[in-house]
Amino acid sequence: VRSAIANRGPATRRPARPHCDAKNL
Repeated sequence: VRSAIANRGPATRRPARPHCDAKNL
């Protein structure tokens, strides 16, 4: 989960899109 968020960037801690959230879960 954290690697995906780190990939997007430190500024974006929460996924803005629902499909991203589902991927993290």
